[in-house]
Amino acid sequence: MRSAFRKFDEPRVVQFSVFLKNRVGELLEMISKLSEARIQIHGLSIWDATDHAVVLIILSDPPWAAKTLKEAGYIASTNDLVAVEIDDNPDAVGGVCRALLEAEINIHYSYPLLSRPHSRAVLLLHVDDLPEATTILARKGFHMLHQGHLDSAPDEQTN
Repeated sequence: MRSAFRKFDEPRVVQFSVFLKNRVGELLEMISKLSEARIQIHGLSIWDATDHAVVLIILSDPPWAAKTLKEAGYIASTNDLVAVEIDDNPDAVGGVCRALLEAEINIHYSYPLLSRPHSRAVLLLHVDDLPEATTILARKGFHMLHQGHLDSAPDEQTN
């Protein structure tokens, strides 16, 4: 794993990139191991290639998830992503993109969060300057989640 995990109250979430053989049932096997360890999947994206796949996955309790993946024999690394809540309107994603473009921050990839801690859609972003991106988005009035929003029970979550 790349890092000792950051404080959970910073406006970012931990993404695992897990290397899987491109074989029928391999994804389910990994998901089953996580489920057995009581680790919740909050986000999921798969990059497929001919002989392997890379699963981008947001999990509860990153230190426990890292230990579980390692003990199960999976090769994984971590990255920090921005998790920005978006409104339910036609220009919500455009507003996030405009804010980052104005600051000349590139979005490398994006996918949605499966969980909705505050009953709002959440867009996960891998950007080239995460600290600056979170500063700019906060300044523009966007609310970002931190890992603690995903790891706490719904009644313990705060804004």
